Amino acid sequence: GLFESSHHKHPRKFHTYKSKRRFRNLDKPLFILVDHETFSAAESVAYHLQAFDRATIVGEITGGAAHAGRRRRVNRHFLLALPKEAPIDIKTGTNWEGKGIIPDIKIGTVQEVENILDQIGGHSAHSEQRH
Repeated sequence: GLFESSHHKHPRKFHTYKSKRRFRNLDKPLFILVDHETFSAAESVAYHLQAFDRATIVGEITGGAAHAGRRRRVNRHFLLALPKEAPIDIKTGTNWEGKGIIPDIKIGTVQEVENILDQIGGHSAHSEQRH
């Protein structure tokens, strides 16, 4: 199915595989950890998997850098950054530019991370040191 298209001078479309037989563990829960330093391609993966209910996003709101661009030097003092592409999710009809991705589960403190890891069945170094 159609996954993402980009709007610019020559729109491109990206597709997912039609057959689920090529992938394993599609029925397993997937958690993606993000924070305010998560940008660009990493945001793209998280955004689209969240939109299609394939992953639970955990962490902080991401950086909000969806649009690819190019830089042009105006003169020796100025650099102009122009957006070149804007990915558009086929399901949401939008993207995360300037807003970031809002996590399904917001966390911030070490204790909150520990609690989330316990909920998803993970182990952290901190909890292993206590045993």
